[in-house]
Amino acid sequence: MINKLGLNQIKNINYNLIFFVNLAFCIFPLSYILGNMAINLNILIFCVLSIIHLKKKIFNLKPDLFLKIVIIFFLIVFLSTILANIKIFQLEGIENTDIESLVKSVLFFRFLVLIIMVYLLNNYGSINFKYFFYSAAFFSIIVSLDIIFQYIFGYNVWGLEGDIQGKYSGAFGKEKIAGAFIERFSFFAIFLFFYFFHKKENLNLFITSGVIYILSLGLLFAGNRMQLVLFALGVFLTLVIFKKLRKIIIFSLTIFIISGFLILSNDKNIKDNYYSFYLNSKYILVEFYDNIKKFTINKRTNQTLNETPKSVRVLSGHKYVFMSAIDTWKLNKTFGGGIKSFRRDCGKILAVRGVDRMCSNHPHQYYLEILTETGVVGFIFFIITILFFLKHGLRFILTWKNQINEKNMILLACIVSLGLEFFPIRSAGSFFSTNSATFIFLTTSIIMALKNKPSS
Repeated sequence: MINKLGLNQIKNINYNLIFFVNLAFCIFPLSYILGNMAINLNILIFCVLSIIHLKKKIFNLKPDLFLKIVIIFFLIVFLSTILANIKIFQLEGIENTDIESLVKSVLFFRFLVLIIMVYLLNNYGSINFKYFFYSAAFFSIIVSLDIIFQYIFGYNVWGLEGDIQGKYSGAFGKEKIAGAFIERFSFFAIFLFFYFFHKKENLNLFITSGVIYILSLGLLFAGNRMQLVLFALGVFLTLVIFKKLRKIIIFSLTIFIISGFLILSNDKNIKDNYYSFYLNSKYILVEFYDNIKKFTINKRTNQTLNETPKSVRVLSGHKYVFMSAIDTWKLNKTFGGGIKSFRRDCGKILAVRGVDRMCSNHPHQYYLEILTETGVVGFIFFIITILFFLKHGLRFILTWKNQINEKNMILLACIVSLGLEFFPIRSAGSFFSTNSATFIFLTTSIIMALKNKPSS
């Protein structure tokens, strides 16, 4: 009798732990709204609860090839930071050693622990990704509706006023990152509502189209131009690979395009915001074409490449940050300068050649940031990881045959969202920031967990 009571108590504790583990995982989208401190606290709680639940099972970890490559990448990030600081110590002394980067390289391992915990929890059947699916969908729609409300009334439901420069941040306040949040989690909402109503065609057309329209409008008012473009690209990819959503997408985007033109023609701030993005994009393309043309001509005549006209360069500021990143990489080609080193090393480049160069906290492009801060070695493993993701993503897309079930909808949402995150021709935040890294490794961990799991 005592033994049975003891076993029941242990089972109850395990059930409670599983509940709280799943709760901690599903509220990640909410922690994004609350800020970086909430995200880091969420990661800590999730990992600690997972360790308590798994106990000795953690030591039974048998990583597949995908996870092994991810682990090696994390080790390279740490090693590159150590090597860079040893070099600084030898050349400049301990007073110039970047202690902050060393600390950040250690703390970066929290994302590896997150991935491993999700991997193990899935192997032992202790995590259910549908709750994260629901949460991501819910909060992406709530944030979009809040921004729409803020645009119409001048303040959101919490009383925060809108921006007068054509950007509305809703619950994010002074941080203009609402568009990034909506774009990252929007496809969870689209696929969730389609999954709920796919058996009722007319109702599905009305509800899922409404969801896409709300997300699109929220992105338009958020004013993060690149995120709106990425969302459009993701919708187009969905249109291509998911034939059962085509009618819904075409219907919703038709309404959005019509209303979008009306909004832009009547709101100068929003129009100017997007028109400046159009001009920047146009001139970058023109400059790229001109440089290719000049390179071809100069190669034939053995002449040097002429400089781009000043009038063009003023409009494309990101180009000079990118060029600074390439110059910074040349300082430490093999292992890079270590995590968060760009802000330190870029100043050295600017001091030598200030013309056509610009500094920032990070290169604003994931691939250049990885190259700059982990060198060729880290970049190779990063590309291998991307190729593994593409392999499993393409294999899923080619074999799933539009089978509509919860597992496939979650996996498809993660694949589209992560694919947009790594789209090479885009500007981005820092790969190593809490905001970006958490989303990247959350979606990566879900894909790693579900890629070999049979559909229910």
